[in-house]
Amino acid sequence: MTDSFRRLIAFPSVVETGKPTEITLLPLRGKFFFEDGKEYSLFIHPMTRYRALPDVEPDEVIKAKDGCLKFSFTFPHEGEYQIRFITEDLNKPVGHIVPVYALENDLYPLRPLKGDFHAHSDRSDGRDDPAQVMAGFRKNGYDFGIVTDHNRYFGSEEAAEAFDGIDTDFTFLKGEEVHAPGRDYPKLHIVNLMSSSSVARIYVKDRERYDREISQLEETFPEGEYRNMLARAKWVCDHIHAAGGLAVLPHPFWQPGFDPVYNVAEPLLKTLFGSGWFDAYEIVGAMTTHGINLSVAYFNDLRAEGFSMPTVGSSDEHATEGDPEKRFGNLFTVALAEENTPGAIYCAVKNSLCAAVERVAGGPEDEYRVYASFRLTSYVRFLVDNYFSRTRLLCEPEGELMAEYLLGVEGAAEALGALKGRTKRFYEAFFGRTDEMFYSLGAYRALYLRYDAVQSEYGVPQRGSRLTDEPKLIKFPGGR
Repeated sequence: MTDSFRRLIAFPSVVETGKPTEITLLPLRGKFFFEDGKEYSLFIHPMTRYRALPDVEPDEVIKAKDGCLKFSFTFPHEGEYQIRFITEDLNKPVGHIVPVYALENDLYPLRPLKGDFHAHSDRSDGRDDPAQVMAGFRKNGYDFGIVTDHNRYFGSEEAAEAFDGIDTDFTFLKGEEVHAPGRDYPKLHIVNLMSSSSVARIYVKDRERYDREISQLEETFPEGEYRNMLARAKWVCDHIHAAGGLAVLPHPFWQPGFDPVYNVAEPLLKTLFGSGWFDAYEIVGAMTTHGINLSVAYFNDLRAEGFSMPTVGSSDEHATEGDPEKRFGNLFTVALAEENTPGAIYCAVKNSLCAAVERVAGGPEDEYRVYASFRLTSYVRFLVDNYFSRTRLLCEPEGELMAEYLLGVEGAAEALGALKGRTKRFYEAFFGRTDEMFYSLGAYRALYLRYDAVQSEYGVPQRGSRLTDEPKLIKFPGGR
């Protein structure tokens, strides 16, 4: 979220195309309150099309009221719009932009959710316990999260059970990362996402049954180098589906150019993609920039051949604090779901209503990449810049309180209960699901205007350190 976007916000900021929408431009800082009774000319610029009106002709001329600008407008096309304004006594635009995104009616009803589909705790090879991972997710602005420990489903159960005593807006998903054993190398990992039970438990607790079933499956594949791995992959996917979950193919280009043990051979990979066994591809996750580059290029080649599969982004984190790989919080999925529930998130993945996001660790806030269709990429970039940057600020104290609740801090549960519903209320205001503004300026504005009057009476109407009767200093290059 750039500083310009911290100054003003539109409610709603996401609207439906082709319908008249009441928009309120709301200042977020006192110095940007609109002056009541003054006229402002609004120019509404579509970012993917040319503006129909001449540059000198405003779309609306509005008088400010209660420090805000309110107007009705019909956004004709899907995409981002930028609202700019000038006053009647100013012949150049004010240097602030208020963004709005218009959506067609297939996407507009869906709620955007930020989450992670692949993470580890100290129940396998992670640094933090499952409950701490969930608190870390919420602190970073996530709406849902999961622990997918290696060959262990119970870590995700522990993560959810740890917070049974509180009411939170965070959604706990369940799953595991399955490493079906076999005689072939390299390793083949498959994420069991949102199933009702563990798949790994079968071969951990009843290896004889597992070996028998794999041998039977092998007979259905022709002789060849990948026969055993194909049997194992199909066995895993079949059992994930039998338990009502999604089978996700993760990180096939784990350590390219370094260790072939962690890379899926290209002929096998193409067979796996064409098998129809997998529900989604983890296009971003647990890979270096080298690996992600290959992952995206490979998948683009498949798309060019007519192949289609939902894609997700995951951190595959092994540490929430001080992550040496810097994956936690930087690799994630944005899902467009009917509601924040496991069932709705499941449907969002199945219907390809999700996008993978790769943020450049340590880089500027706006330095990131989105992997999806052009339509979803354009929309999700707007959400990352203008929506999730704000919901993260709402989620951060909840994540801190979740961590305190684990440690038995008195009042943590009650404080969490008091915060419940804030992210949903912000979503409803941001998307025009309610006529209520999320922010109320009444007392803040009254105080600011009162001290504006004090400043005027004091005789220093100009903001800053210089008095009005002081001569203006000449600044020379290189001088202090």
